[in-house]
Amino acid sequence: MGRGLSPLQQRILDLADQADSGTVYAFEVLVDVYGFPLARRGRFGGTHFNRREIGRRYFSGTVAVSRAFNRLANRGLAERIIGGVRVHQRGTIRGGRLPYRKSGID
Repeated sequence: MGRGLSPLQQRILDLADQADSGTVYAFEVLVDVYGFPLARRGRFGGTHFNRREIGRRYFSGTVAVSRAFNRLANRGLAERIIGGVRVHQRGTIRGGRLPYRKSGID
């Protein structure tokens, strides 16, 4: 493989770099990347999209985001959490340094 990060994965890392905690949730990516309008916030911090308004793009968007999260986790760049990912160590993507999880081997 060794093809590098997709534009979606790079954007997720950018969003994590902007967040103080390094955590990015799926709804944030769907709003930022796909421009899905947020219908309302739930009582318990959940988010709701109007799936009728968005249409089929909603399902393809959620699948793409989920796969991007999983691929970042498989590469050791992030850890999957409920509804999102937490990046282990942030770095600048465009500067050539990627976030990574230090394995203890130098």
